[in-house]
This record gives sequence, structure tokens and C-alpha cells, in this order.
Amino acid sequence: MNVYSNIKGTLAVTNSLGEYTIRNMSGMDSNDTVYFSYIGYITNKIPIPELKKIKYVVSLYEDIQHLKEIVIVSEKPQLQREIKFKQLASLKEGLYSFGSALIGGKICIIGGDTSFGEDRALKSLNEYGDDFMKHLKPSISCDLKLNKWVNSKLKFEKRAYNSLHRFQGKIYVLGGKSLSKNGLTECPDDKLEICDISKNCILFDHNNPHQAINFASLLYHDNLIVMGGLVKMKANGEKEYSNKVHSCNLKTGCWYE
Repeated sequence: MNVYSNIKGTLAVTNSLGEYTIRNMSGMDSNDTVYFSYIGYITNKIPIPELKKIKYVVSLYEDIQHLKEIVIVSEKPQLQREIKFKQLASLKEGLYSFGSALIGGKICIIGGDTSFGEDRALKSLNEYGDDFMKHLKPSISCDLKLNKWVNSKLKFEKRAYNSLHRFQGKIYVLGGKSLSKNGLTECPDDKLEICDISKNCILFDHNNPHQAINFASLLYHDNLIVMGGLVKMKANGEKEYSNKVHSCNLKTGCWYE
């Protein structure tokens, strides 16, 4: 609670128990008035002679404000019975674990897997014969205006469980896995593909130190940051995961751990 007068200004401030001490009372005019105020309470103003009579014990009353009449009207919101949407054309075949981005009115998908269950290399080789890479996809896109899926003419790496980001007119594809040339093993992909959209060409960088699948990745300013993911599956089925975080400065091309 604040204690003050119009002549002397602030005289005292009460403590947590409501106690206060006014110093130099003798120097005050006997006709002066002391004010006691506190937020949420009505200010009490007491002349000094009266304050002495009540032995400086002061009470404040709550400042209860009566609002004008309020009318509450309840109306049911006008909800739409149906949400309008446009159904996109379906893919020619099921696809999962791919990288995707919305670029220039198109949904672009790079990589992905079309096989069922655990797509082991030997199983793929048995199913697809010599074309054991058939179940891994390069790149397709859906034109939202034409509502049509088309294959890209650019020759992206066939991979799955990869990531895809767009930065300053370029598409960055990294990570995931592909099959070895003999089709007997699945290998983490070490390539970073950089597609220049305006020039319609792809550059390859084999210096990606974060070779994993199902990893997390994000863009932060000029940096591509990747972390975690599955890096190896042992013969007994035990999985090994990465606890590393790498970043690539997209302006310099330098990687950092």
C-alpha cells in the first residue's frame, strides 16, 4: 500500500504485514491529508488530526465496479457441410520413403520405394531379374493445373529413404540407400545431387559424410543440417543408428560435423 500526501509526496510503503512508518511527521502541516492507495482498492484520504485519533490504523475497501447490462447472444456458427477439395491423380503404383517438395505449382517426388515389406537386395533381384533397380524410383512430378503425373527427363539417382530440399532455385537430394551394382547389398548413398531448376541440369557431389536412411534434415539460413538415421543393419538383424549431426554450407559446399 502506498502512503503519500500532496505536499510531501510519498511518505511510506507498507510491508507484507501492512505495517508502515511515516518519518518527519512533525514537519508536516497539521491540515495536511494523507492518502492510502492500493491497486484494486478505493483510495482512503485521512486528515492528519483524524489519522492520529485512529492511531494510524487504516482500512481500505475493494473497488467494486458495476458494469452496464451485458447481453450475451448465442448463435450457431455457420459451418460448411462439406469441405471442397480437388482430388489429385493417383500415382501409377504405390510409392513410399521418397523425398518431396512443392516447386512452381508442381509436387516433385525424387526417389522412393515400390517394393513390399523389407526390400532386401536378393528379394529384389529374384523379383525383377537383371533390372534389380526397378523398384527404386528416380523422379516424377504432378502438375497441379493439369492434374497429371509425369516422369522427369533428368536422370536422378535411383534411391529411397532420402531427403529433398529446395534452396535458392536449386533442389538438393541427399541420403537414403541404393543397391550395389551386383544387386547383392543395400548401400547408403554418398551422393548429394544438386539440380539447378533454371538450367535443368544436375550436379553430383560425393562428399556427403552423413550416409544414413530415415534421418532428420532441415534448412537453416544457408546451411543444410542432417542428423541421426539408420546407418547399418547387421547380419543378425541388429540396427545401428547415427548420433551425429552434420551441416553443409550451401554457399561454400563445405561440410561440418
